[in-house]
Amino acid sequence: MRIRLVTVAILLLAVAACGDKPPPKPDPTVVVPPTPQEVAQTIIADGFFDLATPPRGKRLTTTRAQHVKKTASSAFRTHGSTPEGKEALDIVARQIDSQVSGALQNELWDFVILYCEAYEALKPGSPRYTTTKAEAEIELRKPVLSKLQIITDIDSGLTTILVDVLMPFEGVVFENQRLYVGDEYPNLRLKVVAVLNGKAIRVQYLETGDEWVVERK
Repeated sequence: MRIRLVTVAILLLAVAACGDKPPPKPDPTVVVPPTPQEVAQTIIADGFFDLATPPRGKRLTTTRAQHVKKTASSAFRTHGSTPEGKEALDIVARQIDSQVSGALQNELWDFVILYCEAYEALKPGSPRYTTTKAEAEIELRKPVLSKLQIITDIDSGLTTILVDVLMPFEGVVFENQRLYVGDEYPNLRLKVVAVLNGKAIRVQYLETGDEWVVERK
């Protein structure tokens, strides 16, 4: 009986001694791959996909557009062939969803198009933003008028409108354009509907029929 008790005591001491041993140190030669979340956060940071939505009227720079597209394309090439990589791209895609939503809310049509294309780069063949991109392109093609002058000839009564026309989609400005009420201008995608009290004009966007007022400032 005494021998059994001694044996049990020895075993308990051995178990306790084993429990006091420190855990084995990690092998420095073993590389632990990043998690999908970590990969996604790197892509989001590199592509500036987490920046706040710009205010209305902000224009997209060529440099930023090129960088965002390059980041999205590179991310797909690097991570699009593994399950973990695809999971990371799904996380990035959800962040891009937020960017599209914010750009739509602030009517930043060039940003909308950019993020739609970034999504397409991450998800080739996805129809998710096909319609959104097409509608944004239509809005971006709408001309922007500024530096309005309204000149009425006293003798003939003919009213001539002088205005600068920005074509945002093409990034081109037509300066000092001469327009007349009732005429359509397909190259500018607009029609002059009316002059309002000699202080403003009502114009129509030919591609959608939308009308708006441009005031003289």
